[in-house]
Amino acid sequence: MTTKEKPDLSITVTSFYMKLTGFWLTSSRSEERKMKFAIMYAIFTLIIGILVEGRDFYFTWGDRSYGMYLACNMLTVIVILIKVLISCTRKAKLLSLIQYAQTNFWHSNYDPYEQSIVDNCKHTCVLLVCVFNFFAQGTIVCYVVTPIVANIGKNESERVLPFHMPVSDLPLSMTPYFEVAFAVQVAILYQLGVMYICFDNFLCIINLHTASQFRILQYRLKNTGMINREEKYKISEKKPNSTDIYSLFKNTIQQHQALINYCRLLEEVFSPMVLGQVLLFSLLICLDGYLIVMEDAPGSRRLVFGFHISGCFCQLLMFTYSCDCLIQESTKVAHAGYGSFWPLLPLDHNGRMIRKDLLFIIMRAKVPCCLTASGFAVVSLETYAGILSTAVSYFTLLRNQSTFVMRAARNKDISIAWTSFLLKIAGLWLADNEDEKRHRKFALMYTINTILIGTLIAFRDIYFSWGNFSDCVYIACNISYLAIDLFKISVLYAHRREFYDLIRFMQKTFWNAKYNTDEKLILNDGKRLCVIFTIIVTFCTQGTCTGYMVTPLIANIGRNESERMLPFNMWVDFPTSMSPYFEILFTVQVRNNILCVYHVGMCSMCFDSVLCIANLHAVIQFRILRHRLINLTSDVAKDADLESSDYMNAVNDKLKQYVRRHQIITEFCKELENIFSLIVLGQVLFISLVLCLVGYQLFLMETPPARHVSLMLNMVVLLCQLYMLTYSCDLLMRQSMDVANAVYSTQWQSMPMSIVGKNLRRNVKMIILRSNKPCCLTTSGFSIVSLETYTSVLSTAMSCFTLLRESSAEL
Repeated sequence: MTTKEKPDLSITVTSFYMKLTGFWLTSSRSEERKMKFAIMYAIFTLIIGILVEGRDFYFTWGDRSYGMYLACNMLTVIVILIKVLISCTRKAKLLSLIQYAQTNFWHSNYDPYEQSIVDNCKHTCVLLVCVFNFFAQGTIVCYVVTPIVANIGKNESERVLPFHMPVSDLPLSMTPYFEVAFAVQVAILYQLGVMYICFDNFLCIINLHTASQFRILQYRLKNTGMINREEKYKISEKKPNSTDIYSLFKNTIQQHQALINYCRLLEEVFSPMVLGQVLLFSLLICLDGYLIVMEDAPGSRRLVFGFHISGCFCQLLMFTYSCDCLIQESTKVAHAGYGSFWPLLPLDHNGRMIRKDLLFIIMRAKVPCCLTASGFAVVSLETYAGILSTAVSYFTLLRNQSTFVMRAARNKDISIAWTSFLLKIAGLWLADNEDEKRHRKFALMYTINTILIGTLIAFRDIYFSWGNFSDCVYIACNISYLAIDLFKISVLYAHRREFYDLIRFMQKTFWNAKYNTDEKLILNDGKRLCVIFTIIVTFCTQGTCTGYMVTPLIANIGRNESERMLPFNMWVDFPTSMSPYFEILFTVQVRNNILCVYHVGMCSMCFDSVLCIANLHAVIQFRILRHRLINLTSDVAKDADLESSDYMNAVNDKLKQYVRRHQIITEFCKELENIFSLIVLGQVLFISLVLCLVGYQLFLMETPPARHVSLMLNMVVLLCQLYMLTYSCDLLMRQSMDVANAVYSTQWQSMPMSIVGKNLRRNVKMIILRSNKPCCLTTSGFSIVSLETYTSVLSTAMSCFTLLRESSAEL
C-alpha cells in the first residue's frame, strides 16, 4: 500500500504485517481466501504458543526465576490474543478505517503547505515504526540466537530449543526432531512477533495521519477566502465575497464532521484494545525489569528482555504520543476558527451565517477527539507517565517479595471497607458500569437462591422432626435467621434507588469531605466506634457459623459408625451414618450448606452494620456541626471589631452555611428513616424471638456440649446487634438535640440590634426550634428506637422465654 506519488515506508511495512495477520483490504476472491487463511494461521499459532508456555509453566512450577520468565512470555501472548480477538469481532469497521484512510488521507491532492504537513507526519511515522520494529525484531532474534549460541560445543543429547517443550515420548534434542521442532518454534515466534507489532503500528499511523488532517483543516479554515497566506496579515478595507467564501467554508465544516466521525469509529474499534494494552503494560514492563536485574538471570535472557523492555517503552510512547497528538490537533481547530477571516466579512446574510457556523465549530472543537481505554480514561502522554509509575510500583513490590501489599485503599476505614465488601457479596452495593451491574444482579440472585434453598431444607427438617420439641426449637431458630435476611433484602431491594443514593451521598458528603484538625478527631472517634462494633459482630458471627460445622465433628468423637451425625439432618432412605455415605454427605454439606450458612450469616450482619455506620456517621456530622457552631465567631475573625458591619455580615453568612448543613443532615436522617424503618421493626421482633429460642436451647434443653459454644456466640451476636442498633439510634437522637445547645452557646447576644443582628437571632431561633424535635429512627412508626428499646426487647425476650418454658413443662 503506497501513496500515488511516493511510497511511504511506515505504511508499506505496516500493510505487509497486517496482511500476514489477515486484516487488510482485498480486491479479489483469492486475496480474500488468503486473508482468511492468514487469520486462521494467526489464531492457530496463538493457541500453540499458549499451550507450549502453559505446559512448560506446569512442569516447572516452583522455579521462581524460570516462572517469572514464562509469565512474561505468557503475558505477551495474551496481549496478542486480545488484539486479534478484538480485531476479528470488529473486522468490518477496521477495514472501513483502512478504506477511508486510503481514499481521503493517503493521496497527493494537496497544495505545497498541506503536503509539507503530510510529509512531516510521514517522517514521524517512519521514525516511530522503525525504532519500535528494531527492538521488536531484536527481541525475536535474541530468542532465536540464544539457543544457537548455547548449543555450541554440546552433543546432540544436550541441545536446547528456543522454548522448552516437556515431551517425554520424543527425543527432541536428537536429529531430525530437533531441527523440525526448532524450525516450527521459529516460525511460530516470528508470526507472534508480527502480530505483536502490526496493530500498534497501524494505530500509531492512523492517529498521526488523522492528526495531520486536523492540521490541514486548521490551515484551510484560517486561509479560506485568502488569495495568499500573507494577505491575512494585512489590514484592508476591501470586503471579500461572502457567497464564495461560504461555499468554501461549508466544505471545511463537512471535512471537520467527517474527521470527527472517523475518530468516533477509531474509538469503537480500538478502545478495548487500548484498555488491554494499558492494563497489561505496567505488569509487562515490571516483569521485564525484574528479569533483567535478577541476580541469577543468564546474560542471554537479560539481552532478550533488554530488547523487549525497550520495545515496550517505544510501543507505549507510540500509541500515547499519537493519541495525544490527536487530542491537541482536534482542539486547535477552535483556535484556527477564531484566527480565521470572520472580521473581514460583511454583515450580510452569508456573513452572519458564516459567523454562526463558526461558533458551532469552535464550540464543538472544545471537546477533543480522543481514544479512551474503553471509556475508563482518556489516553494521552499523561498515560505514559502513569503506566511507568505503576510499573515502578509493581517492580518495587515484586523485588521486595511483598505480593500481598498490592491493595491500594484510599479509604482506610475498616468498617466501611468490610461492610461494602459484604454488601457486594449480598448484591446490594453501588455499580459503576454495566459489568458491575451484572455482577451485582448475579450476587443478589445467588443470595436469594441460597436463602430459599436453606429455607426449604429447614422446613423439610422441621416436617420430619415434628413432635420433637427440642429439635423444632433449634430448626425454628434457623428459619428465623433465613426469614429476617429475606425480609431485609426485600425491603432494601424495594428501596434500592434510595439506598444507592444514600450511599453516594455519604461517600461524597461524609466520607470524602475536607475537615480541619479538630473535626478529624471527631471523625476518627466515630470511625473507631464503627470498627469496634464491626469487629465484635463479625467475630461472633464467624464463630456461630463455624459452630455449625465443628459441632458434629466434636460430637462424633468416640462414636461408632451407626451413631455419627451430620451438620444438618438428611431425611433419606439409605444409612447416612455409614461409610462411604457419611463422608460423601458430610463433604457435600460442608461445601454447600456450610457455605449457605456463611452467606446467610454475612447477609444478617451486613445490613445491620451499614445501618449502624450510617447512624454513627450522621452522629459525627451533628458533632462536627456543633463544633462549628460553638466556634462560629472565632472562626470568622479573632481581632475584628464586633460592631463592624463586615464582621456581622461574615458571621451571618457563616451561620447560613451551617443552617444549610443542618438541613442536609436532617434530610439525610429522614431518608434513613424512610429506607430502614421496616427493617428496624423486623429486627426488633426477630431479636426478641430468637433471644428467647437461643436462651431456651442453652438453659432448658439437653443441648450437645459442642453446640453450647455456637449458641453462646449466637446470643452474643444478637445482643451486639441489638446494642449496635439501639445505641447508634440513641446517639443520633441526643446529638441532633444538642445542636440547640451549641447554637445557643454562640455569641449571638453580643451582636447589635441592627438588621443583620436581628436576622442572625432569627436564624438561631429557627435552629433551636428545629433541634427540639430529634432526628430518630422508628420501628415503622410504632415506637422510637433508643437505648430504652434495648431493655424493652430483653424484657420481651424474657417473657417469651418464660412462656416457652411453661409450654415445654406441660409437654
